[in-house]
Amino acid sequence: EYHALIIGINAYKEWAPLQTAVNDAIGVKKILIQRYNFNEKNVILRLNDKAHRLRLLRDLRDMASNLSSQDNLLIYFAGHGQLDDLTGDGYWIPVEGKLKDPGTWISHSMLKNVLSSERVKGKNIVVIADSCYSGSLLRGGPDLLSISDQGYRQKLASLSSLRSRQVITCGGLEPVADGGRDGHSLFAYYFLKALKENPNDIIDIENLIHSRVWKHVAQIGGQRPSIGRLKSPMDEDGQFVLVSSMSSVQETAEVEKPSVVGSQ
Repeated sequence: EYHALIIGINAYKEWAPLQTAVNDAIGVKKILIQRYNFNEKNVILRLNDKAHRLRLLRDLRDMASNLSSQDNLLIYFAGHGQLDDLTGDGYWIPVEGKLKDPGTWISHSMLKNVLSSERVKGKNIVVIADSCYSGSLLRGGPDLLSISDQGYRQKLASLSSLRSRQVITCGGLEPVADGGRDGHSLFAYYFLKALKENPNDIIDIENLIHSRVWKHVAQIGGQRPSIGRLKSPMDEDGQFVLVSSMSSVQETAEVEKPSVVGSQ
């Protein structure tokens, strides 16, 4: 089964308010359920005052610890991010996070420790971070599969059976813009557009970002979305694969149409 923890925070207690994070989170939840076979009961959405530190950490631990060895987990965060001047570690800022107190934030180190644990049995896990300084989450990964390769589907089937701990970020170790287009951040706008317009019945999430998101965000916003892996023995260079439910609907329509014509 596919599971998701989706977080969007606009209305911070102390940090400057954001404009698009809540819309981004709601949009991601909607498209995953409508088109990519995520069951709504397996999707947790935390917005604004529901996205405080203890609740998010509890959600993360509960979801990670309850995954079976065949389950997949997508984590999406839209909100403020920050670097600690002392340690260099990156952080997500929960709704009540203090301006200058890293002890009230959620460290990337904590996220890595949970998701990299050998006790987390999930097959494919991907973290998508649309926040400043999110690039501190990742390391390099394997070479990108070529979606035009005739053997793409076969290779993808093989890689999807291997465990993965992937990270996709809207930028590197720099601030990123809040505004974008149509009420979404620049990264979220093109990510949602890619999910909606993806013509493939199956696609790995790295190819989706490279083929339909990276160029636009880099050229228009000057950000460089990054794709990598958590440093963990639990990552076997597998792939998080998105399966579109639209293809089965279209195939059913094509099968039924001739029989209707023939009966006239």
